[in-house]
Amino acid sequence: MMVGAFLYGGYDGIQKGFSFWQFFLRFLVMLYLWKAFDIICLDWLLLTRSHFFQRYYPETEGCAGYHQFGFNRKEQITRVVMFPFVAALMAGLAVWIGG
Repeated sequence: MMVGAFLYGGYDGIQKGFSFWQFFLRFLVMLYLWKAFDIICLDWLLLTRSHFFQRYYPETEGCAGYHQFGFNRKEQITRVVMFPFVAALMAGLAVWIGG
């Protein structure tokens, strides 16, 4: 679904004649909103508050990730730091494809 959202965002920007910086801003906002959803809804709500996965996988009860919010902090920070570079790459690709 996310790939489709980025493809549509690129297609729509090409149709509207976006510049590199408009594409860059669009993709950067999309990436940061995706990461915010991941951290808030998936990591915090599903893993630490609702015990959703423990109902389906009871053998995982007691894993550190369920009780310690931010257990994958290093990976999350790495992704957040990489997003401007990824957005620039996607913006450059969209501008190149759009001609």
